[in-house]
Amino acid sequence: MLASMPVSTGGGSPRRVRRLSAPILDLLAALVRDRGDLALVLITHDPATAALAHRIAVLDAGEVVEQGPAGRVLTEPRHPFTVALRETIDRLGTYTRA
Repeated sequence: MLASMPVSTGGGSPRRVRRLSAPILDLLAALVRDRGDLALVLITHDPATAALAHRIAVLDAGEVVEQGPAGRVLTEPRHPFTVALRETIDRLGTYTRA
């Protein structure tokens, strides 16, 4: 299953985004958990949503610049583009762990 920005809410407040996104993400997680033949690819700009993944690929201009276990990519990025994303998230204070 491919879900492109499944919890996009058009720029709502962080509290509103979490409230609206939780049921959708719970449903997607349940589908993957309950069906042995289903894989899920999430396309997101939200690091809290990305944190739900087992693995992450970071794209810059359509090219994969970094990939690896979600925890490592989100907390110890190696590529300069991923580092810049991480610093922006930290500066804006928008990263929340799932």
